[in-house]
Amino acid sequence: MSSLSFVPHTVSSVSGHKRKHEKTHKKSSKRIKRSEGGRGNSTHAYTHSVSESHHVFLNLETRRFYCLPDDYEILDGSLEDITYLLNPTFSTPEILALDSYSKMVRAYNGLTYYPGVVGLNNIKANDYCNVILQMLSHISPLRNYFLDIKNFENLPSVSGDQMMLLVQRFSELIRKLWNPRNFKTHVSPHEFLQVSLFLSFSFLIFR
Repeated sequence: MSSLSFVPHTVSSVSGHKRKHEKTHKKSSKRIKRSEGGRGNSTHAYTHSVSESHHVFLNLETRRFYCLPDDYEILDGSLEDITYLLNPTFSTPEILALDSYSKMVRAYNGLTYYPGVVGLNNIKANDYCNVILQMLSHISPLRNYFLDIKNFENLPSVSGDQMMLLVQRFSELIRKLWNPRNFKTHVSPHEFLQVSLFLSFSFLIFR
C-alpha cells in the first residue's frame, strides 16, 4: 500500500425540475462533478488503483478505508489522523477558548501556524471568495455556531434539500480552518465552492 488517494463524493442532482429546464440542469450538474463514486470495477477509483499503484482509498461519506483492487476494508488506528482531518470536532470548552488561544501548532508537514490563520487554496480565480470566507471564519458568534455540529445536525429538512448540504459544507470548512491538527498550513474550499456553484445554477434555472 504505497499511497493514499481521495475520491471526492459528488453532489447529487435535485429532482423535480421542470422538463424545459432538464437540459440546462444536466449541463450545470456535469460541470461540478469530479468523479463517479464507488469502488467497483468500472469506477475511477478502481482504474486509478491499477494504473497508478495507489491502493489505499478512503470513502469520504463513510470515512472507511479500502485497499483496491482487492477491495477489502483496512482497519488501522494509525489512520485516525486522516479521518479527523476530514471531520475535525470541537468541544464547547475548546470553542470558548479559541479567542484567547495564542499558541502556535505544528502541521504534519513541519510548518507552524495559528489555528484559524491558515490559507485557502486558490482553485480557479476564487481568491475573492476566499477573502470573504476568511473574514466570516473570524466572526466569533458565527464561527462558534458552525464549529459545533450539534447546533444544526438535527435540524429538520426535506429530502433533497441542498441548502442543508451548504450548511454542512460551510461547517466543514470552518472546522478545517480552525483545526489544530492540520496536515498543511492551508486547506481547500473545494467542497464548499462546489455546492455553492451547484445552488447558484439551480437558482438561475428556477428564476
